[in-house]
Amino acid sequence: MASSELQHCALCNLQKATLLKCSRCRRIVYCSAECQRADWKSHRLACSLQVAVPAAGSSSASSAKPSIKSSGAAKSLGKACWGGELRPQESVRDRYIRIKDAPTEARSYASRFQKAQELFRLAYELFLDVASFDENLEFCCDALVEGLLLEDKALSQNLSLVDIQEGPESCPFFRILEMLRSAPGDEGPNRRLKISLLEVQWLDMQMILARELVQRTENDPAVAEKHQARWFELLLQMDELARKAVASSGSGGNGSTMWEAGDVDSVTKRDSRILSRLWLVQAQYGSNPPISRPPQEVARLAQEAVRLWPEDPSARMWAGREEDIKALIGTGQPGSFPGLLEWDAPQRAQLQKRACR
Repeated sequence: MASSELQHCALCNLQKATLLKCSRCRRIVYCSAECQRADWKSHRLACSLQVAVPAAGSSSASSAKPSIKSSGAAKSLGKACWGGELRPQESVRDRYIRIKDAPTEARSYASRFQKAQELFRLAYELFLDVASFDENLEFCCDALVEGLLLEDKALSQNLSLVDIQEGPESCPFFRILEMLRSAPGDEGPNRRLKISLLEVQWLDMQMILARELVQRTENDPAVAEKHQARWFELLLQMDELARKAVASSGSGGNGSTMWEAGDVDSVTKRDSRILSRLWLVQAQYGSNPPISRPPQEVARLAQEAVRLWPEDPSARMWAGREEDIKALIGTGQPGSFPGLLEWDAPQRAQLQKRACR
């Protein structure tokens, strides 16, 4: 790149060929994450305005990215997926607070799925509401996490759209994650766990894309091999991230912890649901090369996920022991517990057949 094409860091004015873009407005550049964090107080208002009104001729204005183009109309909640009608004067944040702990319809997978959809929809709306960016960011994080814990398959397309010219960094999910990484906030154990769960989800989304690209380029072995290598790279990153997050949280497996005595309060405040999912991801992908964990290790990881969150259908399905199957679909005896898995859950029929063998 010619020197005339070099860009300058918005804070320290360092000139480099490759700089980091602000993950929200995609216009201001920095030489490092440290400079970006240091400049955030000054850049915050301009950043909000630039996201709300994309420049003419920019990729945000010209390409198909409704998540950015519609940000000026972010005050409209649109059609709710779950939780009843919108209340008068109810903000996106107020609605999230109201429905977060509201129970789903008893024994209904459809209700669970729709609540997850609504949580993801609200997370997206909170992301778009640039006027209240500072106040909304942590609520946006919480809505994403609660949606993933409830049903990750309900993740909305708006959150996962990628501009093919800009690459994965244009994805709203990634941009939210980047803002959470750089934003100041409570650095307690649960916030770190939440960001770790979102990072795992982001890597999983990239792995799905890499696998699809392998299939699309199967007629060009050299290109397909590059995409496959990328899949392996993402797999190793995901596994390492999950292992480090579990270790730093103090969860050592088999009921043990690695916290010192003075950290008992931090252990108590951990969100065991997130820890369970971080153990589970190590089981779900652990048998794949190049990780290639032995079956007994994969089983141990899944069982630890169950121990941390016994009510989670996902952990129970991956553990797959007889006791897990009974916990999922019940014993079938009159008056007995009907099982964790709802009657309309797509996996229930298959598990019932398995139980009858």
